[in-house]
Amino acid sequence: DDFQLRPFFDHVTGSAYDKEEALTRALDHFGVKAEEACYVDDTHDGLTAAKNVGLVTIGFLSGYNSPARINLAKPQSTAANLLRVANIITFLALGEQQ
Repeated sequence: DDFQLRPFFDHVTGSAYDKEEALTRALDHFGVKAEEACYVDDTHDGLTAAKNVGLVTIGFLSGYNSPARINLAKPQSTAANLLRVANIITFLALGEQQ
């Protein structure tokens, strides 16, 4: 709200202690299957929870956890900046359409 970003998001969940449950609720909220969604996070725990739910994961390397810690979660892709995240998501979306 402070940065006036709310119009760019459809659903926001904060301080989710049970990340798997929060991710499952978000998928249910939007009526999306886990394998049809991707999840970007800069933490090992968040990426692990997303993988456990069945989401495609993108580890963000320029954030909270070190790149080495992110890589321990074995995300399907990694990105050091938001442009790379956008490119990965575009690639995934185009692959779904074929």
